Amino acid sequence: MKYVFTLSCLLLSACFCALIEAANANEKKLWNGFEREDFKISGRDSILVSPQNPRKDKAWIWRPAWFDAFPNADIELLKRGFYLAYFDVTHLYASPRSMDLMDEFYYAMQKRGLSKKVALEGISRGGAAALMWANRDPSKVSCVYVDAPVCDFDSWPGQSRKKLYADFLKEWGIKDTRNFSGNPIDNYERLAQSGVPVLIVAGDADVDVPYSKNGEIYKKRFFDSGGNIRSIVKAGCAHHPHGFENPEEIAGFIEDSQNAASSNKTEIYGAITRFKVRGGVRKSLKKFAEQRRGTVAFIGGSITEMRGWKENVQSELKRRFPETEFTFLESGISSLGSSAHAFRILKDIPQIASADMVFLEAAVNDDTNGFYGKYAKRGYEGVIRHILLLNPDAEIVCLHFASDELLKKCANGAIPDVIKSHEEIASHYKLPSVNLSSEVADKIASGIFGWEKFGGTHPSPFGHKLYSEGVKKVFDASEQLPCPENNPPLPLPADKFSYFNGDLIGPDSASVKCKSGWAMERSWTPKKKGHVRTRYKNIPLLETGSGGSELSVSFKGSAIGVYCLAGPDAGIIEYSIDGSRFKKIDTFTRWSRDLYLPRIIVFDDELSDGQHVLKLKTSYEKNPGSLGNSCQIIGFCVNGKQ
Repeated sequence: MKYVFTLSCLLLSACFCALIEAANANEKKLWNGFEREDFKISGRDSILVSPQNPRKDKAWIWRPAWFDAFPNADIELLKRGFYLAYFDVTHLYASPRSMDLMDEFYYAMQKRGLSKKVALEGISRGGAAALMWANRDPSKVSCVYVDAPVCDFDSWPGQSRKKLYADFLKEWGIKDTRNFSGNPIDNYERLAQSGVPVLIVAGDADVDVPYSKNGEIYKKRFFDSGGNIRSIVKAGCAHHPHGFENPEEIAGFIEDSQNAASSNKTEIYGAITRFKVRGGVRKSLKKFAEQRRGTVAFIGGSITEMRGWKENVQSELKRRFPETEFTFLESGISSLGSSAHAFRILKDIPQIASADMVFLEAAVNDDTNGFYGKYAKRGYEGVIRHILLLNPDAEIVCLHFASDELLKKCANGAIPDVIKSHEEIASHYKLPSVNLSSEVADKIASGIFGWEKFGGTHPSPFGHKLYSEGVKKVFDASEQLPCPENNPPLPLPADKFSYFNGDLIGPDSASVKCKSGWAMERSWTPKKKGHVRTRYKNIPLLETGSGGSELSVSFKGSAIGVYCLAGPDAGIIEYSIDGSRFKKIDTFTRWSRDLYLPRIIVFDDELSDGQHVLKLKTSYEKNPGSLGNSCQIIGFCVNGKQ
């Protein structure tokens, strides 16, 4: 009997302990007046705080580190109906293991019915985890807010913090950071091109995670790749405090981003008025409806390269023509304007000869790169006429997007010079156009929205929707036009020197003769540390790293130039055409310090349309900001049939 009693006591004790353990596994209590649930996933601390009045979309914000640190924005968002989640990967240094664990937590939250798109919030080293996971699959993310984020592990923890640095190396399974590619500053392109908005907040007096070595580099590379990113740098602020005393800046950013991500409806922007239908695109629309097939091309810079307006337009075409099979040609390249497109079109988009509809945007990069007046016209007409010579059936839509500088030039209803030039060419060929730069300026002046809500030069989803609304206006107006039976005759060139015979001579062409100092790199990698965009990695190009390197190019046509990369060691080049006096051009730019920037440099574009010889050499002089006398040549730009 004694043994039975003892066994019963043991069983009761075990059951009681199990109940206590189960209760602790999903412990509920209050946090700042909101219900908090603590639990474990894969043995790691997890927390979910529930709002009193959840949003219909069950939106949530997610911290991968430092729960309860500077939480005023979190509290404000809980009041606005957001769930607050925490999953502890604080000391895992954004490693592959931590990414898999974050995947596991995300799917656990999906089982609880939370929104498929999450707002990520990363503080300090948590910023690295947030940015890396967002880049892993941006389709799961509505926005990213990071505060004093670690973006380069050589900066933090860095070798000076020996124990933390050893932990970092151990977690990643490496001995040192030579050839290390796991930093956020090297992993951002998928996120940048997705259009997901990113907000960085940092202090300019932060010595623990210096903004200049972390967030600033990330922002520059992200923006250069077409990303929608904004930074707020707090003067005199150290690593702490994070956030702001007034949470509106951060909470508003997250709420606006979530609203845009959750909405399937078009935003109300007011009427789109800055468009001209001219000849329209009636012929293409009719073909899509009757033949149930169509090819649509998108040519432009980073705003076209990133996800946004073009995907909206693709969706709109599929909505209007649900039984039509579409082929979409996407050819946006960051930093390049109309002149570059005119020279590269044959090599990069050979399928353009079969395109029914083409969207062309170049105002932002032509303005940024200083291509004004006749140079803006020659590049723009070069693209348009080139397409029409290849394919007279093509219908082209001209789009003029907005930037910080173009908005200033749109003040008081003014039309920027570059847009005037592009409009002159669009009018000459009777092409539809939408001046979205002036459209945005008008609506900002009217108080309909602000530039920050729009998302800046690389728009937020809100801004991209406005751009695609402009395209829909062209579709709607075109449907009211009669469909032409025949193509109108191609007018004479607006400028006989426009680049409509543009082409690229490869650096290994027989017409290129190298005398000294040049090497043909079949799979180029940079000699100096600097960011290289994906499309320019391991490509064939002609390179020299020293002054006095000479070459010559034989060509036929009215223009000659060079398509090159201008990085941290970009040099000064000297050129002579047909024995003329040598002239100098500095290839180093304000962006070159950290980026191998693609550049088109036209040496002369009013030559007689005959045979010529270009001589080119690198100077022994260099820009004070450059690290050397290098030149990397992707190709030689010519305007003439070779």
